Amino acid sequence: MRPPDLADDTQTFPNVAKATLEKQKETAKHAPKYIVSADDLFMEYEGNEIAADRKYKGEIVLVHGTIENIGKDVMNDMFIVVGGSGLLDGVHCVFADDQESLVADLSKGQRVSVKGKVSGKLVYVLVRNCELQ
Repeated sequence: MRPPDLADDTQTFPNVAKATLEKQKETAKHAPKYIVSADDLFMEYEGNEIAADRKYKGEIVLVHGTIENIGKDVMNDMFIVVGGSGLLDGVHCVFADDQESLVADLSKGQRVSVKGKVSGKLVYVLVRNCELQ
């Protein structure tokens, strides 16, 4: 018997997929606390990550800018990178599976506004539970 495909977390981890959808719905209910360009948000984190976390982490933001990259991460989550050069900078916006048709229609170089919850900075500034505005 073949093990389940680990890339398809909706089969392997159905509770994870359900929790992600619930978080996205929760984000959709709230107005953004901050409206900021992706480049400005990234620069605030570059200037002082601790101060930026204090201000933004856990908050709903509306980020706007130009798409520099579109893809899937190692967890098979869809993302776009807004702002920066697309190489280890900008804002990494992660989308739930139910947003696939919208994300599939996006193009590099396109200007977008994205609402989501800031998770802090790893390499990029990470915004989860995103939805296009």
